[in-house]
Amino acid sequence: MHGRVPSNGAFLQLVLNDAWFAWLRPLSQLIAKLDELSEADEPSTYEDISALLASAQRLLMPTEEGEGFGRQYHDALQRSPDVVLEHAAVRALLRQAVPNKG
Repeated sequence: MHGRVPSNGAFLQLVLNDAWFAWLRPLSQLIAKLDELSEADEPSTYEDISALLASAQRLLMPTEEGEGFGRQYHDALQRSPDVVLEHAAVRALLRQAVPNKG
């Protein structure tokens, strides 16, 4: 809307602080949790991984009604075939990533 974002740092600041990107914060928080889990000194437990995967699956459920992430995500899927393709790829990865106990 306002032209090209000049740098990755400027883009990060927009995502973190601009009201237009507020709907993406739940996704950013999920990514931060994934990073924390992958960088932890202790090995992740089955329960930790399962809970995070379940959170991702719940978050990535578009909805036509209401407000917030689900609604904005639905709208993004309606606007862009690329988003639809990436959504399908992530959902497939989430189905494959369910950890096995043991």
